[in-house]
Amino acid sequence: MRRSPSREYGFTLIEVSVVLLIITVLTAVFALNIQAGGKKALKEEARRMNALVRLASEQALLQGRDIGMVVEDNGYQFYLYDLTQQRWLDLSTERMFRARTLPDNMRMEIAIEENSVTWPEPEERDESEEGDEEFVPTPQVLMLASGEITPFDLYFEMDDVEPAFHLKIHPDSSRELIELQYGF
Repeated sequence: MRRSPSREYGFTLIEVSVVLLIITVLTAVFALNIQAGGKKALKEEARRMNALVRLASEQALLQGRDIGMVVEDNGYQFYLYDLTQQRWLDLSTERMFRARTLPDNMRMEIAIEENSVTWPEPEERDESEEGDEEFVPTPQVLMLASGEITPFDLYFEMDDVEPAFHLKIHPDSSRELIELQYGF
């Protein structure tokens, strides 16, 4: 009786290497797609802000009323200055100028006249005060009825995404959207 040579079954080194190579390539493609999608979303948000600032400036000029913008690291909001009430009114009732919140992994930072701007927390109101008016911070950016605009720099950044974007509004109201390779 002859014994057949025993043969062990398993994977060869070449087969394992090919599978690892395929997994590596698929992972790289997936990671690049995620980053490209993030870059597109970040650039789209910077473009949206640019368009909204332009539209607010035009509205201020056409209506003869001052518009302000409050920028926080996770969103922004537009306000209209009411001369009769001598205060800023929320413009969120107008669809185009509604308050906007950025996705959790996206941030903005504003600099006016090359200085970062931070706003203090709203002061706590005394409960005995009449009315239930909402605290409205003074806008950092003004788009005046005269056609003037506060020059500012706005930086957009997103977690695990390069590049960042820089929106620069000049004193003459010209605008630049700059792609920054190393973030801000």
